[in-house]
Amino acid sequence: MNQTTQPIANLEAEQAVLGSILLDPAVLDEIPALAARDFYRETHAVIFQAMSDLWRDQHAVDVTLLGDLLTERKQFDLAGGLSFMVNLITATPTSVHAAYYAEIVARKASRRRLVRAAEKIAAAAYDESVNDNELFGRSVACIEAAVAKPKDENVLLWGDSFAVSADNALAGNARANENRPVLSFPWKALSFVNPLERGGFGIVAAETGVGKTIFLECAAEVWARRGFQVAFFHTELTHETMLRRRMCRWTGLTMAEVATIGLTDVIQQADELARGWPGGVNYIYASGWSAGQVVAKARQLARQGLNDVVILDYFQDLTFTEYVKGQMTADMRGGDARLLKAYTEQAEVGRPVLTGSQYRKRPAGAKSDPNSDMYGTSILPQKASLVLQISRERLTAPLYGDDRMLLAGLGELSPVTTVECTKQTGGAPATKKLWTAASRFLMADIAE
Repeated sequence: MNQTTQPIANLEAEQAVLGSILLDPAVLDEIPALAARDFYRETHAVIFQAMSDLWRDQHAVDVTLLGDLLTERKQFDLAGGLSFMVNLITATPTSVHAAYYAEIVARKASRRRLVRAAEKIAAAAYDESVNDNELFGRSVACIEAAVAKPKDENVLLWGDSFAVSADNALAGNARANENRPVLSFPWKALSFVNPLERGGFGIVAAETGVGKTIFLECAAEVWARRGFQVAFFHTELTHETMLRRRMCRWTGLTMAEVATIGLTDVIQQADELARGWPGGVNYIYASGWSAGQVVAKARQLARQGLNDVVILDYFQDLTFTEYVKGQMTADMRGGDARLLKAYTEQAEVGRPVLTGSQYRKRPAGAKSDPNSDMYGTSILPQKASLVLQISRERLTAPLYGDDRMLLAGLGELSPVTTVECTKQTGGAPATKKLWTAASRFLMADIAE
């Protein structure tokens, strides 16, 4: 079939959206921008509209109620009947990817609208009675109508913008007057880095073994002490390992000691102190997960009040949300980066995200470049509102403290950690130093 005659649609994605809704109707709250007109197949559009109407009217969305509503509307046969709706459930193994399926459907619909707009523009161009200025105006109007998002909250009208601006200013005053905690980084050296806020997408980039996980762990625990609920997704380390590393930070014990000495008074005291924190770190073992699964779980935790900020360790260890044979890795990774960024901006359940990112090896002496050094895609740093690069030099001579105690041996990584802020929205880049105690999994300010 000629490419120009192929329908611009993904029928499997359309069915997956409908099946996801039947499995978990609450996903309709996660895809408010999707409309019945976005479905290519009329059967799918009719079913989706009925589902949306049931959910809007606070009814359950199941096969029985859906069938009753479609029968009442004389659309039951058009919708494929009971067997088709049951097949939607059996063909959809999970609802966790519903937002991603919806994104595919919306993207295809947008392209179909662009094709129709192009046809209108071409017809106007062949009409000699239309002057050039009118043709240009019609063309712009057609394109704008094709790409406009149906979700009203994506449009901020000029008249409404003044009230929104005043509300934001008042909210800022309230935060300042109440001295509310913010997601600023827990080191004085990084006080110049802006706190993470809704819509914020931060990256901590480093080579293997430098300490990006330590950085993320320390930030998570300080934020928990400030009263935040941190959803910490870890893709490599098990729960047991995470808890042992945590105890090393809290007690000064080594990993071997924590693993072998049992429940001592020191460990019990550390645990009791942490139990009194107003917030907490909630660990999610996400080995083998995709970005879509992370986002789905983050939404769920946000609804339960267990997620004020997402920490993901680390981005490149995620499996592809949508694997397409023959497609470049960078494009698939880019889709995952866009998915995470879009999540930070979602109403109600969206939260800021801070993720670790793996560097590829660079030649000795080569200057780092986050746009090319991060594995997989340059889209990741492009989508980020904050990029922090951390590095530690390999010592060419032993490093001793003031008391002549050996701090690091020849060939080991220096405990002095360079943190370079290469990008932040509304702030200037800068380079600072921190101290890393690798055996304690701790990162701290350097004493003056």
